[in-house]
Parts: sequence; C-alpha cells; structure tokens
Amino acid sequence: MSALIPALERLPACEFLLVVSDFDGTLAGFSPNPDDVAVHAPSMDALRALSALPNTSVALLSGRSVESLRAVSGVGRDSAIALVGSHGAQREEGACVSPEVQRCLDEVAQAWERLIASSGCSGAFVEHKPYHRVFHVRGVADAAVAEALLRRAAGVGCSRGGFSEGKCVVEYSPIAVTKGDWLREQVEGLPAGAGVVFIGDDVTDEHGFSALRALESAGHNGVLRGVKVGDGVTEAHATMAGIREVGEMLSELAKARQIFIKEHPRFQ
Repeated sequence: MSALIPALERLPACEFLLVVSDFDGTLAGFSPNPDDVAVHAPSMDALRALSALPNTSVALLSGRSVESLRAVSGVGRDSAIALVGSHGAQREEGACVSPEVQRCLDEVAQAWERLIASSGCSGAFVEHKPYHRVFHVRGVADAAVAEALLRRAAGVGCSRGGFSEGKCVVEYSPIAVTKGDWLREQVEGLPAGAGVVFIGDDVTDEHGFSALRALESAGHNGVLRGVKVGDGVTEAHATMAGIREVGEMLSELAKARQIFIKEHPRFQ
C-alpha cells in the first residue's frame, strides 16, 4: 500500500511518469549567498532513483541558470536528470542572448546597481542569469528597508519584458517564458495517460500549477498534479509544509514506482 497522499496515489502506476521539481525552497534551503545553499539529500537521492527507472523521467526546472543549477544540485553531466534553467528559457549550458535582449538586461542591472549604491544599504545585490537579472534583499537586516528596496527595484523602467516578485527577490526578464510554458510543451509531447507531477514553492511556480490545471480542464488524457510547498493561495492539487516533507513524498513516490515497474514485466 502506497503511503503517498491521495492526490498523488495514481502517479506510480502511469505508463510514463515525468517528475519535475523546482530547486530553491523545494529541494534546498535559502541562503543570502545563492551559491551556498543546503541541499536536502533524501530528495536528490529519490530523484536519482526515479530517473534510473524505465519510462520515468526527472527534470529540475529552476529560475537559476543551468550552470548554477548544476553546481549547487550536484547533478553531473552524465546524469539522467535534466536541468532546465531560467524558468524554462535555458535548456543548455552556455546559451547566448540577442544583442537587444542583452542591452535590456544590462540597462536594468545598471539601474539596480545605482539603486543599491544610493541606498547605502548592505546585503542587497544583483544576480546575473543568462535570461534574467535578479534583485536580492535576503541579506538586508531591516525588513522594512528590504521591502522598500524591492518596490523601487520593481519600478525601474525597461524597454521590453517585465518584472516578477518572488521570496525576497524581484526578477526582470526581457523575454516572456514561464515554467508553465515549459511544462505545457512537455506534457503535450508525452504519450496518452502519462503522469506528471510538478513541485514548487515560489510565485513563479504558480505558472506551472496553472498550466497543469488548464490542461486538465481542456480534457488532457493524463494524471497531472501540482504540489505547492509552503503556505499561500495556490492552484496546485496538493500542498506540503516544507523541504523535509518533499523529501518524504519523493522517497515514497520512488518506492511505489519501483514496485510498479518490478511487478510489470513489460517494463523490464
């Protein structure tokens, strides 16, 4: 008997299973330094076990660049786990952007650097990603100051694209690609009756949950499930309290999938 929560009980027995997870706040904790986060080992172990099974694919879908995601996750180049960066925009390492996109990225980054300098506040910084720039305030000690900086950062002018808010960050992108776009493309390419689960904790992950709901409403023939980590209003099918609970769920999913594969010789 599977110990999975009811919303996920059908997933292990799907003919094909796609497991997609956000990284920060879902598989790893947060840190003022994005390059120094604590990865939850049981979650990664479960994802590796799932990726080794027949008719089962695993992907990490993150706002990070693929290069950063590979460095912090420990997923090697020979791993079966796919890495997708910049909310689905970056699907390979070393991706290049057009001169116009680069100009927009530079304009916003420079405006943000001026904002930080004029504020005289320590702890805020600008992170450079291939298709995004991110204004971080997790290291700002005063919560009111941090909130004011985020509001000003989101108000910087830009000639194309837009801003989105996350946990202690404002993110700018000159191109409109969301996790929902990537998930929709993947789901539409899967065989009939496939199972898909997407796990995430942040505002940007809601695009993914919404995409799965929309595909369901359109009559998609599959088991599509979104799992929200943490509090907040969500379109996900289920919620989990935190990173530890995600690890427990992924471990149960891996065990149940292994049993299903073993019991059905056609997968051998």
